[in-house]
Amino acid sequence: MASPPTVWLIHDGAIGNAVQSEGLAAALGLKARTHIVAPPVPYRWLAPWGPPAPMPEFTPPWPDIALASCRQAVPYLRRLAKLGVFTVCLKTPRIDPATFDLVWVPAHDRLTGANVISTAVSPHTLTAEKLASAAADFAGDFATLPPRRLGVVIGGSNGVFTLGAAQIDRLAADLAALAQTEDIGFIVTPSRRTGSANITHLRAALKGLGAYVWDFKGANPYHALLAHADWLLVSCDSANMVGEAAFTGKPVYMLRLPGGSAKFSRFHDRMIATGAVRWFEGELETWPYEPLDATGEIAEAIRAAFETRTGRKIG
Repeated sequence: MASPPTVWLIHDGAIGNAVQSEGLAAALGLKARTHIVAPPVPYRWLAPWGPPAPMPEFTPPWPDIALASCRQAVPYLRRLAKLGVFTVCLKTPRIDPATFDLVWVPAHDRLTGANVISTAVSPHTLTAEKLASAAADFAGDFATLPPRRLGVVIGGSNGVFTLGAAQIDRLAADLAALAQTEDIGFIVTPSRRTGSANITHLRAALKGLGAYVWDFKGANPYHALLAHADWLLVSCDSANMVGEAAFTGKPVYMLRLPGGSAKFSRFHDRMIATGAVRWFEGELETWPYEPLDATGEIAEAIRAAFETRTGRKIG
């Protein structure tokens, strides 16, 4: 029996970039080696057009397949493409897509090409089995909460949106009102971008309201939140977080934040059009929709393209 293809994942270590390539490798049933890239100046300035910065571990034997999922990884993927490696670029590469064997982009990027595939949501590492396991692991942590629960997933300020004290005040007031009118509890997972001051502020505001707010100690309850919650409220600053929430089939609300961009507006509009997501206006409703999951679709596109080019099957 032939050995399975070898795989490299190349990204900058950011969780949003890591889960995309890791999820696809898992969906393909392949073990992968990860390369975290952090090129110094001037290489960082020149990406994605310039050469890759030297990396001691970036040496033969070269992989059969390489997946890259950030701008700083593109020069390394270009190098591997020239060496004959089957290359997959995740997200818009900002150079000619034909440089690579396959390019995946979110649909709101509007990139097209003969070797470009696009989907409404991003690839991820979520599976039903993983959520069920996380639900069991955290059942005791959430046992004292009311049986009906709202999962709150909070990002933070980035180059497009702003999360500050005013937004935390509004969120806390809305959650307090829901606790009274709906008799529900809250499972809250902030991110590093949320900021310590905002997290402290929110935790204090939710005290006594039946809320579990992750304190960054121990395992991250994010997957358990997705499993235990009856509704999900996700800040609008992260396409990955909104898309992962829509994987669950549960009603997903987006929390508005100041700021925005044309690209994010297209993403938000597209997600609302799927029927999975609505804007949060302070009330909760329940509605059905077909869960969104593009990971398998993208993995199958990689599988087919690799077989066409190399004559080898994956799995």
